[in-house]
Amino acid sequence: MAWSYGEAPTLLMLIYVMHRWFRDDTAQAVAADRRADAHGDPELDAYNDYLTRLHQKDT
Repeated sequence: MAWSYGEAPTLLMLIYVMHRWFRDDTAQAVAADRRADAHGDPELDAYNDYLTRLHQKDT
């Protein structure tokens, strides 16, 4: 019986931590997208160049 009283606060803390994690992760993703839109993304550009070269070899 005493153990069950500790579950509610633990569950509330878990929900709070997961909400904060989701919100922070979303904010970081938005910032990274803005940075990529403004300055480009070297990794994505390199991957697109690679795909273009593969396509040119096939044709």
